[in-house]
Amino acid sequence: MEIKLIDPRALVESPDRARRSKSSPQSDALLLATIKAVGIVQPPVVAPQADGGNGFVIHSGHRRVKQAIAAGLEEITVLVDEPAEDGGAMRSMVENIARENLLGSVSRLSCWIRTAVMVVGDIRGAYRGRHTDV
Repeated sequence: MEIKLIDPRALVESPDRARRSKSSPQSDALLLATIKAVGIVQPPVVAPQADGGNGFVIHSGHRRVKQAIAAGLEEITVLVDEPAEDGGAMRSMVENIARENLLGSVSRLSCWIRTAVMVVGDIRGAYRGRHTDV
């Protein structure tokens, strides 16, 4: 694999991506806020276009790329992998199956984030006695 800086608008969606469900507006807003605050923590994985094009096809990280564009980032770090014979469909499927039980739902992730905010607030004394208000 190789690391590159690429304009996210130049990346092409993979037609073979395994995950077809839409993310919720809340999870998109959370991802956008995170990208604006700290950038993309885990670079998307891309591969050169197999059909002779000059661009790169997104194998994993479609939502990160979409929200990087929404955040106005002109360049993002990507991991460039060799094109897979199956167009990356197997890699995409394995990644989504492995991740499914990790988070379970956006609401569980939201709870983790709220807990982190409360802990930081407690350290600063901002949420003392008001944990349910977060």
